[in-house]
Order: sequence, then structure tokens, then C-alpha cells
Amino acid sequence: MIGLFRFSPSRLALMYVALSALVLGLFAIPLWYVWRVNYSTLRTYIDAEDVRTMVDTFEREGPSGLAAAIAARVRILPRDEILLLADPSKARVAGNLLAWPPEVPDSPGTSGLVIDRDGSSLRVVASYVRLPGGYRLLMGRESARFQSLVDLFWHGIAFAASTVLVLGAIIGWMIRRALLSEVHEISRTASAIVEGDLARRVPARGGSAELDSLAQTVNGMLEQLARQNLRLEDEVAVRRHAEQALQAAQSGLEGLIVRRTAELAQANQWLLAQHVVTQTLAEAATLERAAPNVLRAVCEFLNWDFGALWSIDREKKILRCVEVWHKESVAVPQFAAATLASTFGRGIGLPGRVWASRAPICIPDVIHDANFARAPIAAREGLHTAFWFPILLAGEALGVVEFLSREIQPPDQDLLDMMATLGSQIGQFIERKSAEDGLRLAQTELTHVTRVATLGEMTTS
Repeated sequence: MIGLFRFSPSRLALMYVALSALVLGLFAIPLWYVWRVNYSTLRTYIDAEDVRTMVDTFEREGPSGLAAAIAARVRILPRDEILLLADPSKARVAGNLLAWPPEVPDSPGTSGLVIDRDGSSLRVVASYVRLPGGYRLLMGRESARFQSLVDLFWHGIAFAASTVLVLGAIIGWMIRRALLSEVHEISRTASAIVEGDLARRVPARGGSAELDSLAQTVNGMLEQLARQNLRLEDEVAVRRHAEQALQAAQSGLEGLIVRRTAELAQANQWLLAQHVVTQTLAEAATLERAAPNVLRAVCEFLNWDFGALWSIDREKKILRCVEVWHKESVAVPQFAAATLASTFGRGIGLPGRVWASRAPICIPDVIHDANFARAPIAAREGLHTAFWFPILLAGEALGVVEFLSREIQPPDQDLLDMMATLGSQIGQFIERKSAEDGLRLAQTELTHVTRVATLGEMTTS
């Protein structure tokens, strides 16, 4: 018997189907017979002659005549009967119900209903008749006996279904037990394989040809998978190495592109600034007239917010601010006023140190630098990074240019080189203007000497 259950579980399934059909038949056939026998009693709920009489009254006397007949009948009608006449819009015309029940189907016929009457539910068997002109007639009687039959029918069906489910559970458990002894070993082997033990194999016990064939098939697949796994591991290692190399190259290329793009943008801005400065110096008559445009060009193209030009007063030997400029969006009135009012000796303060060292200085955040006398004002008005570079001519400092930004920027060697070039341009401009002034003075003196000599010759003559 155990061998039968172990090797032929399909027989148990067929047995379950047969038993299920038998149980359902044992319950359904008697219930259907009772239903058929008792369904004929529905005719006692609705008298066809009464329905015919109501229809004839409607056809002879119309809606008002039938309404009067119903009103007269309702006075003697038992409480377990219902009678209702409604117009085409389902509005009540006459009867012992306050309104047309919404539970009534749209198609005429006899049906069991649960309707509301005087605030309580009432089970009835009712007949719905469609009268000429769209009028509706509803006649019926309480159906306690019929409902009991319906309840009995459904209870029987529920009991039969429950019995079938119990049988199914028992037979399923028997099938599971019959198969479990063979499948359990396969399951353990599969779990070990999933965890990575590809050397594990499914044992063939010889008790079942089908399961032995399955074990051989699975073991053959495992052998093939083991060989493929070795090849895949080698391929994965090669691909992973290639992907790492490609990713490193891609990251390096992206970084290079970003750096080159930033350098190109910075170089372009510097060229624009240099062009404007060169043009300004070429057109200006003096450094004081050129200073605002020079400061503006550097601030706008190289992203600085404030600029100042410091000139050396040779007589007093001090550094004095002669011009300031700042962006319209940057409000620094106190700092600009303090800058114009400040003077520095050689080596005093940051501008004085640049004068003395003739080398540029860049400070990422001047509000923390003790040598910056205007640090409290810069802090209040949001200035941080500062940069100073000298105006040089033949190794001699002629002045200092100062720029500040609201952003904190690290020192940049390219910026130092660019500003050194700008300082040399301004120094050459000062030298050229000095030479032009000297030439004009010499021409003026020569003209004066010539005029005096001419007057002397004329006097002698």
C-alpha cells in the first residue's frame, strides 16, 4: 500500500475527484428534488386570477379605476400581502407600500425579494406586471417558507463543499507524505547547490524509475554547469579587469575635459580682460583716467567684486589709494570709503608689503588676517578673498593694484602670472606716458630757447 502511495500519487488525485463528485451528488440530488417539489408552492403566494382581475380593471377603467379598486382592497388586505400600483416614473399611485421598492427587477416576472416596510425588512415572493402606458403593478406575499427552503439549500451546498475540502486536505497530506521521502533529499541537495556547493549530486536510490531518471538528469546538468562556471569565472575576471581599466580611463578623461574646459574659459576671460585693458591704456591720457576701466575689466571678466589702485607718493613716501571700483550688485560703501582714506608706508599693511617685496600676495580669507587693517569692515560687508600685485617697471614698484571677492578662493598660480603681466602692462603705460611728458617738456624748452635766440639776433642787428 505504501508503495502504491509513493509511486502513484496520481491515483490519489483521481480518488479525490471521484469522492468529491460522489459527495456533491449525494447532497445536491436530494436538495434539488426538494426544491422541485416545493417550488410549485410558489403559485400559492400569487393568485393568477387576482392578477388577471387587476389587469382587466386597468384596461376597462384606466389608472384611476384600478387605483380606486386597490384602495378598497387594501383596507381588508392581510398584513402579509403587498399590493402596489405605480406610474411610469415609479411614483406610488395606490397600495399598501409607501413607495415602489428599488429591489424589484426592471423586467416583469416573479421573484423573491427583501423589501423595506414600515422600517423593517420583509421577505416576499412578488409578481411584477407591466401595464399599458408604462404603469407598474406589484402583488406578492411574505415568503417565510420559501426562504427557509433557500436557506436549507445553501446550507446543504456549504456542508457538501466543506466535506470536499476536508477530503482534499486529507488526500493532499497523504500525497505529500508519499512524495516527501524522495523529494526531501533532492531539496537538501538543491539547497547545498544554491549555497555554492557545486560538487554535490542528487542520489539515485533505485526505488522509483522516474525519480532516478530525474536525479541522473539533474546530475548531468550540474556537471555541465560546473564546467561552464569555471569558464564564466575566467571570463568575468577578464571583463572586470577591462571594466575597471575603462572606468579609470573614463574618469580620467572626464576630469581632464572638466579641467581643460575650465582652463579654456579662464583663458578666454583673461584674453577679454587683457584686450579691454590694452585698449583702455592705449586711449587714456593718464593712469587716473584709465584706472576705473582697468579695474572694471578685471573685476567683470575675472570674477572679482572690488578693485582699487594704489599709487606711490614719492614726496611723502607713502602708498595712497587713487581709485576704487565695485560691481553694482555688491554694496561695500564703508569698505570703499575706508580704502580711499587709507595710506600705507613701505612694508606697512598688506599693500605696503607688496610695495616692499615687489611680489604679489593672495589671501583666501582676509577677515582672519591680523595684517589686514580693514578686516572688520570687510567682514561686515562680506568680502573674503583678496589679491594684491605690484605695478613694476624695470624692477621698481610704481604702485599696487588690489582686488577682493565675496567668494573664498584658493591661491591660483595662473592668476598670479596673469596679474604679473597686467602689472607690467600698467608699468609700461606709465613709462610711455612719462616719456611722452618728457618729450613734450623738451620740445617746449627747445621752442623757448629758439625763440630767445631769435630775439637776441634781432636785437644785435
